[in-house]
Amino acid sequence: MAAEIFIDTSGFYALLVRGDDQFDHAQDTMRKAAKKKLRFVTTDYVLDETATLLMARGCSTVIPVLFHSVSRSAGRGSMRMTQS
Repeated sequence: MAAEIFIDTSGFYALLVRGDDQFDHAQDTMRKAAKKKLRFVTTDYVLDETATLLMARGCSTVIPVLFHSVSRSAGRGSMRMTQS
């Protein structure tokens, strides 16, 4: 089994919101983990919480990016977060 990294709400938020103070660190961490072929995991509760946080902070335009990235990544063992 491949090594796994659990992504929580703060991790998703940092990956998706360019204005977050952890954005660059989160992007760098994601790139390094992808190079090592680490598997990213999360839960439906985290996805729900992340969508709620994005809405509450006025960042609802990136919610489709979140769900599209997770949906596209399901079963592939990798995840790429990119903003449209």
